[in-house]
Formats: sequence, structure tokens, C-alpha cells
Amino acid sequence: MASTFGSIATMMTSLRVQSLAQQILANNIANATTRGYSRQVPILAALAPLSIPSLNSSFGPGQIGSGVRLASIERVRDEFLDLRIRSESAVMGEQQAIQQALADMQVLFPELNAIPGQGLMTAVQTFFDDWKGLAAGTVSRGTLLQDAVAMTTLFHQADASLRDLDNTQDLRVRSTITQINGLLGRIASANQGIMAAQAAGGSANALLDSRDQALTDLSKLIKIDTVRLGDGSVLVMTGNARALVRGAQAGVLTPLSMVHEPAYAAIGWREPGGGSALDITGEIPGGALKGLMTARDQVVADERLELDELASSLIAQVNILHMGGYATDGTTTGLPFFAIGTGLAPLDAGDIAVNPAIAADANLLAASRINGDGTNTEQAATLGALRDLVMNAMVQSRGAINTGVGMVDPTRAMNDMGHSPLNGASPPFPPMTANGVAGGFRVFQTIPTASGTLVINGVRILWTTADSIDQIVAKINTAMGGTVRASFEYSFRERLTLIGSGPLTVYDELGNLTQALRLEGRQVSLTAVNNGFGPLDRTIPSLTVVGQAALEWRTVAANKGQVTFQWQAPAGSPNAVTYAWDATQDLTGPAGILAGINTALTGAGATFQVLWNPATQSFTIQGLNALPATSANPLSPVTVTDTEGNLSMLFNLEAQPTFGVFTDTLLAQMQAARANADAMLDQAKAAVGQLQLQQDAIAKVDVNEEQAQLMEYTRAYEASVRAMAALDECLNVLINRMAASTFAGSSTASVLTS
Repeated sequence: MASTFGSIATMMTSLRVQSLAQQILANNIANATTRGYSRQVPILAALAPLSIPSLNSSFGPGQIGSGVRLASIERVRDEFLDLRIRSESAVMGEQQAIQQALADMQVLFPELNAIPGQGLMTAVQTFFDDWKGLAAGTVSRGTLLQDAVAMTTLFHQADASLRDLDNTQDLRVRSTITQINGLLGRIASANQGIMAAQAAGGSANALLDSRDQALTDLSKLIKIDTVRLGDGSVLVMTGNARALVRGAQAGVLTPLSMVHEPAYAAIGWREPGGGSALDITGEIPGGALKGLMTARDQVVADERLELDELASSLIAQVNILHMGGYATDGTTTGLPFFAIGTGLAPLDAGDIAVNPAIAADANLLAASRINGDGTNTEQAATLGALRDLVMNAMVQSRGAINTGVGMVDPTRAMNDMGHSPLNGASPPFPPMTANGVAGGFRVFQTIPTASGTLVINGVRILWTTADSIDQIVAKINTAMGGTVRASFEYSFRERLTLIGSGPLTVYDELGNLTQALRLEGRQVSLTAVNNGFGPLDRTIPSLTVVGQAALEWRTVAANKGQVTFQWQAPAGSPNAVTYAWDATQDLTGPAGILAGINTALTGAGATFQVLWNPATQSFTIQGLNALPATSANPLSPVTVTDTEGNLSMLFNLEAQPTFGVFTDTLLAQMQAARANADAMLDQAKAAVGQLQLQQDAIAKVDVNEEQAQLMEYTRAYEASVRAMAALDECLNVLINRMAASTFAGSSTASVLTS
């Protein structure tokens, strides 16, 4: 109901509200540089009007305003932009971790940094050049040994540095887990305050800002999904809907020991409210945590494997050639250049060392190829040329050996340079042998519906479908009684390694292993890896050869045959040649099978030929884009199809590049990986920056704009003060002057009462 003091009451609401609005804008200006602060806007609304009865109005009672109220304090922010920023921040965090690891790794190789001095890859080049120089008489034996020792030292340093870098990535993983847990606690605490404020009907803008900033910081460390709930809290999840924050409770990430690398941290998760830790390492979808694990388990681990492959291939190849040469006395032979070792640990970059006997006596360098002639240097020249020969100590096949449909090939399953499988025959199958030379790789897994048997040096090891890879490895080690050590590398390049104190003979009796195998026999021999050949096969449609591939061909008596070659000419279209023969043709005669194949290839413009090597009794495809390959002149693959199944072949499915190409490619791959990581990081940073600019345009405080609005509220406040003064004067006249003159002799109380 209106009263004499109604106008004063109206002005009082204005003073109160304008003052609050001034405080809100002043707070905006004070937090103009505060990280994560969202500007706030006072929302004013008119109070409910008062009804004034009117006798002369045909429209009913009239209404009069009663003042103003602060309806709400609006927090200005685009939640959709926040979601996009968090998504891109996860990408940025992941790429930043990978890029940092690549940058740290690049420092280890001076060749990549244009830093004067001798890096490892340069030292490998110098090692081969020294052998050439020794053959030419321009490099002394002492210099060669000095450079060889320096090379092995650089191998050791690179191996140790990569291991340290791997350990550093693991420490960063653990530190990131701690940071994540701290942010989860902040978000849960903010949830609790926001829920309480919302339940009381109030707002919690400061807590909302704090929570949003914590969510953005968290998204850089681990990719998250968020759901805002009706009570004002936010549900935070990662991976396979693993709750990290639910209401006022936070989950916990904890470092667990990796099953196969106990020293490294796996990611354990406990849901909000407690419970046992569950390993969610494979579920981390992004963020710095994902990037750090990728850097640790793939980027750095891959370089370590590459370095180990280079070292082990160097040991095997150089030793084989050196053992075939003669020292300066013309009679001493059979000495390996690099130390072999006596234990069952693999020889790799951390172990490579010059044979102590040779290091102590340079005259033991086997530079001669002729028995009885210590002045001959032909073997030194061969060792020098090794840089441009294929690294075939470690051979790798990137695809299945059987390209057709069917069960795993029993004789090829663990046979790196294996043979054509038996056609409906029964075990035993031809084995794979290793005499001091490493084998190759396949994908190691058991066939789910079959048990299996592995035979190692005549010892049969059986497993069932219930056995895991670890259990199979344990069975091998138990059965071999310390003469062979089995291990499995659970990096992204999975492989089974068997190391024996002497030569190894291994085969998969039932063909139920599909990977596999790195064989390393400690007793070095000059015999070839896999020197047998198997029966015929009509089931394999084709074998693809990349590089200078050795194969052994033998025709079946009284049978015809047919073989097809397919290849991609450099900068040309695909080509194919098919050649057929009958039982009247011999193998190498003028009108024989070999001559017929090469005539057909020449007629089709092939860049390769098939050659016969009487010493090894094998054929070799040579030429493939002018072997040996270089980084600028890559190999062109050739697919060989035995249409009739009347060839027995010994194939190296994918020859490793030469030592020179391998070292050049290793450096080029690191440079490319770094450039790619830099580009992806720049792209992620640009995306986050652009989105943040859009959000800042909405949420960030503009000091000039705030000052202008503050002046408006200040003027409104001043006007209200002046109105209050005018109303006060009106009351003063009404009470003290008008009443006294109008009702002379009456008391003020009686006048007011009337």
C-alpha cells in the first residue's frame, strides 16, 4: 500500500542495486588479468508494482512501480567453446609430449643438429671406410682399431642416453599422474560448493570459474568427457567411461607396475568412492599422459630397437666375414671381430665391443682372403664393401607369409627365411637353424582353437589354448634347463627372442605360432641361416620380394612348371611376365629354365634379372631398380607366383636395406618424425589459440567497457541520492512547515493522525 514514504523506499532500492552493480563491475576490473576469470554482468529487474485504487478510472485500479532489484549476476561464457578448447588442448598436450621426446632424442645424434663432431652414424661410415683404406694401404691397422673402439663407445653412449630418456619419460608419466589427481580434487571440491550454492538458490560464479579452469588444465593432461548434471555438478570421465569425478568425490589415478616392464608405470584407476585399482593404460585417449606413454613405449623404444638391430646386424655380418679371413701371419683365422659373449643375454647396442684379443694385437685383423698370404687385403676390401650390402642378419616380413586363405603355414610360421610348406604331409617339418645370426620377426600369437608344439634342439615344448604368451615362454625356459633363454618384448614391435649357448634349431611342429622369432646362437658359424629346403607347395599364390632376395629354385622331375613375375617399373605402370617350362628343360643350360625366364623379363623391359650362384647353389633376383638401393633410389617390389607349385624356394621376403641406407634412413626418419611432430603441435596450438581468442572476446574483461558501464551506474546512483534529498526536503516541508501553518494550535501528532 502506498504511503508518504513510498518514494523514499523506491529510491532506497535504487541506491542498493546501483551500489551492488558498481561492486560487480569493480570486481570485473580488479580481475581483468586473472586467469580463467569470466566477466560478470548485473541483471536488473523492476520490482512488482503496487496497486493504487482509483474511483474515477474505468479500467480498474492503477499500478505504480516500487523500485528495482538485482535479478541475477550473469556469468558470461560460451560453454560450447570451452568443450572445443578442452578437446584441442588434449591434442596439444599429447603432441607436445611427443615433440619434446623427439627433440630430446635428436640431441643424441650430432648429424641431425649440424654440430661439428663425430656422431654414431658417422662413426659407422668411418668404420667401413677404414676397412677400405686398409685394403688400399691408406689407413693403418691401429687407426682402424681406434675408430672401431670409438664406434662401440658411441653405441654404448647412445644406448645409455636412450635408456635415460626412456626413464625420464616414465618419471614424467608419474609426475603427470600426481598433477591429474590434484586437479581432480579441485574439481570435486568445486562441485561440492556449487551444489550447495545451487540448492540454496544462489549462484557460485567464482567456483564455476575455478572448476572450468581446472577442467581445461586437466584436459591438457588427459582427454576427458564432461556431463553437467541437474544439481550443478559436473561428471568427468575418461577412456571407457571411467568416472574421474562424480559429485563431490574424486577418483584416483595411481602408477602400477607394467606387467612386462615392472620398472615402468602403468596407469591404474580407482573410481570415486574407493575400490581396487584397475589397469586402464590402454584406455587413455589423449592428453600429455597419452603422449608421454607414446614417447616412452613407442618413440624412444623404437629408436632403441633400431639401434639394437644395427648393432646386432653389424656384429653378425662383420664377424662372419672376419672369421673367413686371415691375419698377418697368413694362418690365424676364425676370429670374430666383435666379442660374442658367453651368457644368454642378447647382443645389442649396449654390448657391442671389439674382440679383446684383436684390440690388443692389430696383427690379428683378418684383412687377407688367402690362406698363407698375410699381405693380401681382399677380405678387408670385402668388409669395407659391407656398408653397401644388404643387412640380412635381421630380416623382417611385414605381411603374412600365406597370402591365401587357410591355416597358418606349419613350416613358415617361425621360419624367417623358410621354405615352401608341406602339401598335406605330416610332421616333422623342416626347422629353422641359427648359428650366431639373428632371425626375423612375425606377429606372435597362438591360434585360439589349437594347441601347439615347439621343438628347440630336439626338445618338444607343448602348450594349450589356455596358455598365455608368458606361460609359453615360461614353459620354454623350464624345458630347456638353462641352455636357452626365451623372452618376449611387449613393445609395439612384439617379438619372441630365443638365445642359446650354442647353435639353435627351432621349428613349430603344428604351425600354431604366427610370429616370431629372433634367434641368436652364441656359437658363431659360417654356415648360412636356414640352409635346407622344403617340399613343394601349390597353396601359396605369391611371394613378394623387396630388395636383393635370395631364393633357391629346384624343379620337380618329370613335371612342367610355370612362374609369374609382377613388378612396378620406376615411374611406370605395373608389368607382369609369365614363363612356362616342361620336363625336357634343364635348369641353367642355354635353353634352360633360367635363360627362358631372363629372356622373357628382358623382353618385358624388366629392371631386374634372375642370376645363378654356383657357390651357394641358389638364385638371386638382382637389379630391382639398380641395387644396391639408396634413400633416393628405393627398391621396387617384385611378386613371384609359382603357378604350378613346381619350384622349391628359399625366400628372404623383405631384405633389410644396406648398412649405409639403414643409417641414412634412420637419421631421415628421425628428422621426418621431428618435423611431423612440430607441424602437428603448431596446428594444435593454433587451434587452441583461435578458440581461446573467441572465448576471450566473450568472457574476458574489457577494462574500457567496464569503466563506461561503471560510470552509468555511478550516475544512476548519484541521481538516486539527489532524488532522496529532494524527497527528504518534501517531507521536511510537509511535516515541519505546512502542518504548522495549516493546523495552528493543533499538535503535530493530531495533524498526522487526521
